[in-house]
Amino acid sequence: MAGVRAPSLFVLLDALERYYQYLPAEDVEGRRLFHEIERWFADGVSKGPNTFVGVCAELRLDPARIRNALVRRGEPRW
Repeated sequence: MAGVRAPSLFVLLDALERYYQYLPAEDVEGRRLFHEIERWFADGVSKGPNTFVGVCAELRLDPARIRNALVRRGEPRW
């Protein structure tokens, strides 16, 4: 079972890393990349194994708790 969840865990960890990597970005490309990953976290409609909701379901995590933990310049986003 752990082997099945490993790809989902890697997807989530990569998304979190990119979120915080581009959070302080001030250049156009960095802001674009940040908004792209921010939309991935915010999307609650798309279904599939690599969507945020799909990854959370596979890992048995609560998407709302993760969203609440993400901060942007000290402000909660959701």
